[in-house]
Amino acid sequence: MTTANDVIAEIQKSKGEAYAHKGVKLVQLPRLMSTVFQFDLATGGGFPLGRVSEVYGPKSSGKSNLVLLTIAEYQRTHPDKQVVYVDVEYALDPVWSQRLGVNIDELIIAKPDFA
Repeated sequence: MTTANDVIAEIQKSKGEAYAHKGVKLVQLPRLMSTVFQFDLATGGGFPLGRVSEVYGPKSSGKSNLVLLTIAEYQRTHPDKQVVYVDVEYALDPVWSQRLGVNIDELIIAKPDFA
């Protein structure tokens, strides 16, 4: 009879330790502040660095502005790094982005057909 530990050991052997384990491992990720104090407070310090973050909500609720302000802050503090903006709603305004401080020439923009 195969036990859960045997299955986990086999997956770890073939794929690596990150693929399967028992329990939850708490990982403290570095975070990027969004420049919006209430958002940063609610999320424990802003967006996690090195992760994909999705922002969703009703139309005209400030999703794009929040993300653009965060991108501008990231570009300012990490000029050697890249940012990818996935524009699912096709709503990115390059002029407004620049007014908020985004370096549009260094921003990678993806516009998928569907999400």
